[in-house]
Amino acid sequence: MARGWLKRKRGAVLFCWRNADGMERSRTLGSSDMDDQTAWAKVGELGFGRLVANPDPSRVNFGELAESYLAQYPFKKQSTK
Repeated sequence: MARGWLKRKRGAVLFCWRNADGMERSRTLGSSDMDDQTAWAKVGELGFGRLVANPDPSRVNFGELAESYLAQYPFKKQSTK
């Protein structure tokens, strides 16, 4: 069983977990009519357990952003550097 929890919200069942950065993330499993046993089976079937404690690929820190910017647009003058 994955390290996470189920939440029912707006007519849907969500699988929630915290990633490596400590942010809460969630994925929709189905309608709120689904019972807990079926929901946990679907978590295993879809492989959502792998997402727990992994960094969020959509988040970029400032250092990564600056590095990619400088790779594409290098400074022309030494004084600007």
